[in-house]
Amino acid sequence: MITKTQAESISYRDEIYSLKSSDSRGNPHRVRVNGKLKTWKRDTERWELPVKFGLRDAFTLSPWNAADFTLDLEEAQAAANERKSK
Repeated sequence: MITKTQAESISYRDEIYSLKSSDSRGNPHRVRVNGKLKTWKRDTERWELPVKFGLRDAFTLSPWNAADFTLDLEEAQAAANERKSK
């Protein structure tokens, strides 16, 4: 899971790894940071981080989907191996 403090420390083109999906070889999908962290003054818990996936797909990482991603490659590989063994 990525927290707001972790999202604040991430810089452009850093890689984030998926805990829920993997490629055909069993490696976790990776997304790259594509922009600047956006925060709100009125709602301090709200944040959005634009990321890029693949050649053309892009989405924003937010508190609602941050539980599906991690900064730690070993944690993501362990989750991918766990899914593969089922």
